[in-house]
Amino acid sequence: MKALIPILSKEEWKPEFINKVLEKANNVVLLSVIDRSELGGQFGFAATEIMQANKIMEGIESELKRLKVRVESLVEWGETASKIDHLARLKKCDFIFLQKQGNKYFKDLVAKLEKSRDKKTGLEVI
Repeated sequence: MKALIPILSKEEWKPEFINKVLEKANNVVLLSVIDRSELGGQFGFAATEIMQANKIMEGIESELKRLKVRVESLVEWGETASKIDHLARLKKCDFIFLQKQGNKYFKDLVAKLEKSRDKKTGLEVI
């Protein structure tokens, strides 16, 4: 099974999260979305976000490779919910796994994904 993990916080590389994903998937696509509307359009913020996302993705990718899991990392620019939905469809992912957060942005994102995603693709908040 193939899973998409969008990097939305710094919590995605926690062992508890990764272990839950690996219960259902043996092939992982890591996705970092750089959404300039969320960054105020300032380049300095975008560069910082890219560096942080790359660091997190490299850490997760290294751990997954150590565990012999197929992994692919992508960085995309655009609106977060639509990029997650489009990449899940393009890469034919069976699941989208999200690290739970308690803020309004996250709740809105989950609501958008519930509406837009292919219903054959599971959406799990861990």
